Amino acid sequence: MVKSHMFEGELTFRIDRVMPEFQAHPLHENEGVEFDVQADETGKPVAVAVKPVLGRKPYDVLGQRHRGYVRRFAERWGFLNAAAFDGDLFVHRDNLLLEPGTETGADGQPILRTVRHSRETQLV
Repeated sequence: MVKSHMFEGELTFRIDRVMPEFQAHPLHENEGVEFDVQADETGKPVAVAVKPVLGRKPYDVLGQRHRGYVRRFAERWGFLNAAAFDGDLFVHRDNLLLEPGTETGADGQPILRTVRHSRETQLV
């Protein structure tokens, strides 16, 4: 279970919803974690993409390449998240590299879609 100052009550999460990079990390009661909130197959909110708070800002990993996901994206800008740092990283669509097979729009730019909403909390 996780809880947050941003909402009342607790959310459940399954161990397979911990970010893959942290599957072997032993989570402890009262440990600070970040997570996204999604609806499960019954429509109940659950925690997903759970990861421990690392104490690293995106600036701390400047110049490194990381795998992550799109947190939110508007027409030309958005926010990315990865296991390597806490919080989100602002990104402009013009700064993205295209890999072969990437889906693009009519303008040749990559199509990005929002995946989740984030919350920072403590494990309980």
